[in-house]
Amino acid sequence: TDLGAGLIASVPYTLVGGGNQVEYAPDSWFAGADGFDFKVNDGGVAPDGGDSNVATVAIAVGGVTPVHVFPLDSDPGWSCEGQWAFGKPTGNGSFGGDPLTGYTGNFVYGYNLNGDYGNDLPARYLTTEALNCSALTSTELRFRRWLGVDSSSADHASVEVSNNGVTWTTVWDHSGGALSESTWSLQIYDISAVADGQSEVYVRWGMGPTNSYTTYPGWNVDDIEIWGIQPLTDCNGNGVPDHVDVAEGTSLDCNGNFYPDECDVAEESSPDCNGNGIPDECDVAEGTSPDADGNGVPDECEPPPATACPPPDDMCKNRYISFVPGNGVFTVAYQVELTDSTYFPDSQGVLGWVAEPEENGLARVTDAPYFSATWPAMVHLGDCQIVPVAEYAVRATVDGTIFSAPLAVATIAQPAPKMWGDVVGEFTQDAWTGPNGETNMDDIMAAVQKFQQLAGAPPLVCVDVDAEVPNGVLNFTDIMRIVQSFNGEDYPFCAPADCP
Repeated sequence: TDLGAGLIASVPYTLVGGGNQVEYAPDSWFAGADGFDFKVNDGGVAPDGGDSNVATVAIAVGGVTPVHVFPLDSDPGWSCEGQWAFGKPTGNGSFGGDPLTGYTGNFVYGYNLNGDYGNDLPARYLTTEALNCSALTSTELRFRRWLGVDSSSADHASVEVSNNGVTWTTVWDHSGGALSESTWSLQIYDISAVADGQSEVYVRWGMGPTNSYTTYPGWNVDDIEIWGIQPLTDCNGNGVPDHVDVAEGTSLDCNGNFYPDECDVAEESSPDCNGNGIPDECDVAEGTSPDADGNGVPDECEPPPATACPPPDDMCKNRYISFVPGNGVFTVAYQVELTDSTYFPDSQGVLGWVAEPEENGLARVTDAPYFSATWPAMVHLGDCQIVPVAEYAVRATVDGTIFSAPLAVATIAQPAPKMWGDVVGEFTQDAWTGPNGETNMDDIMAAVQKFQQLAGAPPLVCVDVDAEVPNGVLNFTDIMRIVQSFNGEDYPFCAPADCP
């Protein structure tokens, strides 16, 4: 800018009125290294006039600004060991004692808010939550301190930082003689070597170890802040850096990642399953959306879980499990897991997916998910992986990553090892009851009854036990399998893990 005339729009340029001052300003909101080269010309001719040598100006624009700020007006809920506590100091203690209030407001974090730390104390820590510094450079820790501690040859106080919560770097360790502060002091520590670019940074204040003699009031800390240089991105294209949008309230940043929520959603770095423009994690945290199962996904985005079948299809079966999809408006697939098996414990785990059902609702297990919005009223899943005396979990999913709560479905209960052909219980009131834990003539008669299509016969999926993959047909081989179980023969099919 020509101080005598205003903005210099292009060069070369002649200063107005013989002026000799020029002002240079970087782009609005710019922070970082900047500079320019220039030369001047007096209108003369070399060697006595003309162009000067080229000069270079290099400047650093901006600096660190507060990012995480904890004024301790309320308890942030950090981890406290020993007598570390959040609250109002009482002014008690030796050697001048603790303060009566915080540096700002009433509250502090302190070690024994009512007096001195103890003798023979092992190191006890106040530790922050994980602080996101992934977008920061030149990161600093700042806080107000009121500290009383004996000489370092006797007692210890420290400040440490970590980017994993396991390995700690000391940024300050009390050394020399005793400290007996009677006023608050500002402490600033460069933690960039540990914190820059890290998504989980922890700070902790240590009290101890101490010896067996003199004690002091210990730590009081207030107004704890993390400062750093933030990148000047403008994800929403409004001409204002993102962190300024957030600081001024133009954009929300509910997850504290220094990035406007609308950009998180648009770039799909934060899911927004309900399309309300707010990251799902914030909907849940703020109570906008319920999350009954605590999986971080708003309940309105999760498909309803499968439910148990009504009678008589609710009976435990031998080679099938049955469920009601009830997916409503959701397009879903169903995953099947073997959660417990008496006969085949080594086969437990996710088996696969429910394949597209046939018109009668019979379905098989498949390797790939089958997504549909038009599942039948009931699904009967029969396959080599569905075995007696086992428990299964069926989960609905809209995308293969978000799953509903599981529906627990069991096959026949615990019969003796050679009673795997148990398909019904007793015939009462014109209907069969569920399996009763043994293979007997009732099971054979029920299968014959279904084969003959007589009234009161059990559902097909109760008596279809053959072959390796039940074929959805009741015929003589099914009856013979039940007879084999009645005669004490072993279960004739392979383990779920060995299914073809």
